[in-house]
Amino acid sequence: MPNLSALDSWLKVSTWDTHHPLDQGRFFKAVYQLILLNDKLVEPQYVHDYIVDYHGGNKNAEHVDNIATIYAAKYDDIYSFIYENQIELT
Repeated sequence: MPNLSALDSWLKVSTWDTHHPLDQGRFFKAVYQLILLNDKLVEPQYVHDYIVDYHGGNKNAEHVDNIATIYAAKYDDIYSFIYENQIELT
């Protein structure tokens, strides 16, 4: 099971789901840390599920699922770019 705890730094902020530029920045920094924490790239579905699990009981489930889908897609773009270009992050 991958370690997704790096996303907590973004998810714990009350505005995490507003798409505010500061929240976007927190998301990208969290993704970078997530990549560094794991030996292999984490599949985007894990990111989606982690977001839903983290906020599922706190907000409207449909809203959380929609936002999780958006951010999993953003993560997928980053994941695909790194994978396809064989980029190693240190």
